[in-house]
Amino acid sequence: RQRERRGPHPERNARRTRLANTSPPPGRPPRCPPSAAAAASTGDLLGDAMGGSAHLSFAVGTAVCLGGVYGYVKARSVPSLAAGLLVGAGIIAGGAMIQSGRDFEGHTCSTAFSVVLTGVAGSRLVKTGKSMPSVPLLVLGGLSAAYNAKKMIDWA
Repeated sequence: RQRERRGPHPERNARRTRLANTSPPPGRPPRCPPSAAAAASTGDLLGDAMGGSAHLSFAVGTAVCLGGVYGYVKARSVPSLAAGLLVGAGIIAGGAMIQSGRDFEGHTCSTAFSVVLTGVAGSRLVKTGKSMPSVPLLVLGGLSAAYNAKKMIDWA
């Protein structure tokens, strides 16, 4: 009975439909859904509405940080700890920028730190000839750099 009294809300429903059917300009990827934008504006960087582009940066950054900690625990290597935490934090910062709606800047940051990771791992492989941990870092950094560079170009 209460619904009959309030009646439908054609203005509100028309606005929702209009917003849902809005498409981005030609050549631009679609923006994040309203739920992700709302989560990002409230500071919920790791909430339920995480955009797909940010997942890779958070995962790679976390893996690099953990790798640096593992290198320190196993061999007491302070350079591994410092480099792992610095590069991992840079990639995670890129993911946070992507999550907050600053897609171009976030992908640029993640690309830059992924290129640094790839370069350091490559030079270490050439210098020592040891495949561990250089090859996994090369693959991880290379894939991350390629993906983030492509997304960076999409958002340019």
